Amino acid sequence: MNKSTFSLKNFSATTALSALAFIGTTALSTTSVVTTATVLSMAHSSMAQAALICRDQPINTRGSKSRFFKYQPMKKSGVFGKCKKAGGVKTIKMLIPSLPRGVKRVGASRMGRADGCSGGGTRGRILFHAACNAHDICYATLGASKFKCEDMFLQNMLKISKHGPVGSRVKALAFTTATGIAAHSSYNNGQKFAKRNYK
Repeated sequence: MNKSTFSLKNFSATTALSALAFIGTTALSTTSVVTTATVLSMAHSSMAQAALICRDQPINTRGSKSRFFKYQPMKKSGVFGKCKKAGGVKTIKMLIPSLPRGVKRVGASRMGRADGCSGGGTRGRILFHAACNAHDICYATLGASKFKCEDMFLQNMLKISKHGPVGSRVKALAFTTATGIAAHSSYNNGQKFAKRNYK
């Protein structure tokens, strides 16, 4: 009877210890998983922050007829730092063709033809506003070929893309392609304007 009682107590103690060991192992395992997940999450976050590119911030000049693209230079402080302003607002002058030698204005200025972008979505119209203005001015330049205007348009947008959001270079190519196909009437109207106002 005593041996049975001892065996039963011994079995109960062994079972309890085994259960506690199992629970402890499970808790340890769970903690390890949580800790590992947290570390991985932090590492991923740090890597993402380290890979962050501080793109310059375009300044909205959509309401202006200027052919200057304005932007706020940005820089990252340290490898894992945040993006901060780097100096004041900068401007990039857009390319436009020169007037042919001997030609002078006798009427309205071709600069007044600038009225921004007619397509490309809200973001595109804001980002490439200055390039679209220069494009309008090019169309109104006496003797400027449509090919030259489209080429300058693309060059101007690529200059802007260096400071614009990621993907703006692709948007620039789409802009030029669409304009090259659809803007024959705009080019013809611009040249008619030029012939009336420049001699």
